[in-house]
Amino acid sequence: MTKLFNSAFRTTLAFFWTTFVSVPADAATASHVSQHDASCNPAHTLCTPSAVREAFEATEVVRKDKGNLKIPALVSKNLLVRAFALPNTDDNNNPDIIKAKFTLNRHGVGRWFTFVGGSDLLEKILVAGQYSASKIYQDIGYGAEFQCGADQVYWLAVFEKGPSVYLRKGIYDNLSPWLRHVYGAQAPKVKTSALDELKSRRFTEITGCPVDPNTGVFSPADHLADCLDCFQEAYHSLATKTCGNPNALTHDGNAQCPTDAALSQFGPKPSACQLRAYLYSASTFNEFNTGYGYTANDYNDPLSREYWTDNAKLSDLPNLELLRVRCGTGLGGPTASGILSNTPYVTEF
Repeated sequence: MTKLFNSAFRTTLAFFWTTFVSVPADAATASHVSQHDASCNPAHTLCTPSAVREAFEATEVVRKDKGNLKIPALVSKNLLVRAFALPNTDDNNNPDIIKAKFTLNRHGVGRWFTFVGGSDLLEKILVAGQYSASKIYQDIGYGAEFQCGADQVYWLAVFEKGPSVYLRKGIYDNLSPWLRHVYGAQAPKVKTSALDELKSRRFTEITGCPVDPNTGVFSPADHLADCLDCFQEAYHSLATKTCGNPNALTHDGNAQCPTDAALSQFGPKPSACQLRAYLYSASTFNEFNTGYGYTANDYNDPLSREYWTDNAKLSDLPNLELLRVRCGTGLGGPTASGILSNTPYVTEF
């Protein structure tokens, strides 16, 4: 399936360059020039979130051997995307309510980190099209077995980089700068030995926690007692705590959330095990996150580049557009959006 997708993606890029690059910008396309990326040429690139939304909503149900060949596949490097799933309720089908209600990480309160993708992921999403939720969410890292159902709805938040968007490449070498960004002078020091361990050892090796042999997923409800003591103790101090107030997310260098207090209790130099518990419990760094900067469904399967950013309110994001992702059944038409209740990947990347 990955080979077919990559083939379609390369075909789309080739088609696009030979068909669109020489076309001059007209008044309609010029309106998409980003206020933060004036160098972007809308003659051959989607420069703004609104341009991406229009192209995405024009896509049709895609045959696996065809791809979407009618749209530009190049996206400005100034654009970012965040995927999330919500329970299928009336409110969660209303983009205006979603914008007013949620942060980038829908778990929201108590979590500073969240993950976003860049232009490469948006280009893949455009090739897959709006009726390919299963394929899109598999490539984001929801799991290779992910399939759609009907009890959840899927959205992509597309927005621009800008002065208000703090962004770091999602690698563990950026963990110390990130913690300083969040906690200021109170940030714990990431020891070189702890950083090396985070970068070189798998989740199971650092924590001792067993994972499902088929999915690679760790279930705290079933197997927390099998983890190393350091992980169990850290997990118990972190797992159930949230700020309770999204307005507390002020980034003024003061620990305001219980999760922050729990991190500080590990002392000025937490171990790799304690840091991995913090990232897993408080920041949704799943079992496959090895800090090499890509989404993944396994350690040897990097998918799309990912970045860390603040868990901002959707309403505060520059030129935000919400894109509805729908499900398709094989080569047929669209079906209800959702996610199977038995999949372990149920929130976001």
